Amino acid sequence: MKKYRVVQWATGVVGSAALRGILRHPKLELVGVKVYSEAKEGLDAGDIIGTDRTRVRATRDVDAIMALNAVPLVCDAENPGLKTFLDLPMITGCMGSHTTAR
Repeated sequence: MKKYRVVQWATGVVGSAALRGILRHPKLELVGVKVYSEAKEGLDAGDIIGTDRTRVRATRDVDAIMALNAVPLVCDAENPGLKTFLDLPMITGCMGSHTTAR
């Protein structure tokens, strides 16, 4: 089974729900988490959402996220960081959507 390497961009209310969905989904492999808060930087993704640890550390470094060669998972169009990767293929929606935007 092919797995999609994905990045969760932001971990607010919607992003955290999406992150839980990614971790449960058999076709998605979490490889990165972009955060805006200094307090969340360096935390394990699981610690951010109160689940088991994932061994994926959150970062505020956009270049590090872009270097992961993953599909950004976008759940909040109001996210100011969205402009950074609008030209990359994306999985949109969240919580189980597999439709690519491009």
